[in-house]
Amino acid sequence: RLSYNWRDESYAGEDEFNPLFIEARGQLDFNASYIINDNAVVFIEGLNISDQDVRLFSRYKEMLFLYQDHGPIYKAGIRYKF
Repeated sequence: RLSYNWRDESYAGEDEFNPLFIEARGQLDFNASYIINDNAVVFIEGLNISDQDVRLFSRYKEMLFLYQDHGPIYKAGIRYKF
């Protein structure tokens, strides 16, 4: 499965004197799995593979308040039910 998630610009709260907003962003994720038997599943997953950052700004986009660059996250493993 491949999915693209879009989050529009949104209000995030206030600091001492100014409103804060999260900049609009899109994120591409994927996951795949293979059922081995009734109890075991092998999986691989990638979050934010488009490497989008998070920007929090104040009244204007030029007033950057916070920048986070988490980068993509990859996971792989086996899920087993006992």
